[in-house]
Parts: sequence; structure tokens; C-alpha cells
Amino acid sequence: MAPFTCRYVYLELQELSAHLLEIADEEPVGPGTTRLAMAATAMYMADQLTEGNALTQTQVVGAASTMVKMTTSRLSMYFQELHDVYVTRYRSDVLDAVLKWSRSRLR
Repeated sequence: MAPFTCRYVYLELQELSAHLLEIADEEPVGPGTTRLAMAATAMYMADQLTEGNALTQTQVVGAASTMVKMTTSRLSMYFQELHDVYVTRYRSDVLDAVLKWSRSRLR
């Protein structure tokens, strides 16, 4: 992958995961869950929604577990809750609407 493409993918993941974390703040996703656990979930979901799929649940749990109690079952549960809210909000699990929003912010 070319350096420009890598930077763009990284920015896209960062923007999308930040947006997903905002959604988790606005909606009742994982009430009582630490922000770091939701941030890890948002990053994993952003990766799964984009074409990258570079992160595994094990990697995300391993990274988050250094600071907060996290398991793959918790990540799966938070992921499903966040995914459901995302689908309700955008009426689809297709990324187009959010990517347009994200790309307009990058310009």
C-alpha cells in the first residue's frame, strides 16, 4: 500500500471511530462502560466497516486490556449494541453516509 493510501486509511479510521464514539455518547450504548472500552469498540467497528479489516478482536482486546478490563465477549456485546444504534441512525450498515461526512471533514 502506498504511503498516501496508508495515511488516508488511517485518517478515515480515526475520523470514523471518533464519529462512532460520538454516537455511543449520544445513545444508550454500553451504559456504565468506560470510555476507553467504547473507544476500543468504536475503533474495531470502524475497521470492520471499512475495507481494511486490519484489526482482530484479540488485538483490540489485548490493547484495551492494558488499561481497562476487556474481553472478547464484552467487545462483541458492545460492538453489537453500537452496530444496532448505527443501523437505526443510518438505516443501513453501509458506510457511504458516514464516509461522505468524514471525507467532507478531511477536506
